[in-house]
Amino acid sequence: MAETLSEGFRLLNRAVARLSLGPMTLSCSATIMQYWLIPKLPEFRSRHPDVHFRLNVNYGEVDFARDGITLAIRNTMYAPPGDVVIVDMIGEEVGPVCSPEYRSRLSPLSPDSLASATILGTATRREAWNEWLSAIGRRDLTLEVREEYEHFYLMLQAASFGAGIAIAPKYLVERELATGQLVAPYGFVLGPHRLQLWIAHHARLNPEVKLLARWIEEKMTERL
Repeated sequence: MAETLSEGFRLLNRAVARLSLGPMTLSCSATIMQYWLIPKLPEFRSRHPDVHFRLNVNYGEVDFARDGITLAIRNTMYAPPGDVVIVDMIGEEVGPVCSPEYRSRLSPLSPDSLASATILGTATRREAWNEWLSAIGRRDLTLEVREEYEHFYLMLQAASFGAGIAIAPKYLVERELATGQLVAPYGFVLGPHRLQLWIAHHARLNPEVKLLARWIEEKMTERL
C-alpha cells in the first residue's frame, strides 16, 4: 500500500507541476555555479535578455516536481529521476591542481612525489583521488587526504592560496588555469563520471527551457 501511495503522490506532483509551470529554475552545485555558470551568465543574458530564470544550489538527487526545479546540472555520481529528459554533455577530465608556488615543491614531478604532499580533499567527493589514481594506472599508490573541506569550492580556494594540492574536473578550473592562479602539474585524464543536464519532463517543450538547455550544452562542449 505504501509503495502504491508513494507512486500515486509522485504522479500527482508531476501532474500539478505540468499544469502550474512556475519560474524556470536551474539547479547545480555551488562550485559549478561559482566557477563555471556565473562567469558565463552575462553572455546568455546579452543573447536572450527576455529569458529569466532562478538559480538553485544543490548537487545531489532532486525531485523536480516537489522542489520546483526545471533543469539540473549533475554528474553521473547521482541517479536521475525516472521522469526527466537527460542530455549527456561531456566526460569529466580530472587532475591535481595547485598554486604555482606549491608546484615548485613537487620534486621530482611524478605522482610518487604526492606521497609527501599536502593532499586536499572534499567531503562531497571522497573517492576523487582514488578515481584519478585508477585513471592513470597507479592503484599501487596510496594518498592520504590531510585536509578535507566541506565544499568543493573551499578546497579549490585553499589550493589557490598554496595550502596543498587538490583534485578537480578541468571544466571547473579552466579560468584559474588560464590566469595562472592554478596549475595542473600532471595534466588531466578522463575520469569515471560524465556531466549531464536533466530537464523536467513537463517543461521539455517550453521554448525558454529549450533555449537555456541548448546554451548550457553549447558552452559545455564548445571547447572540446
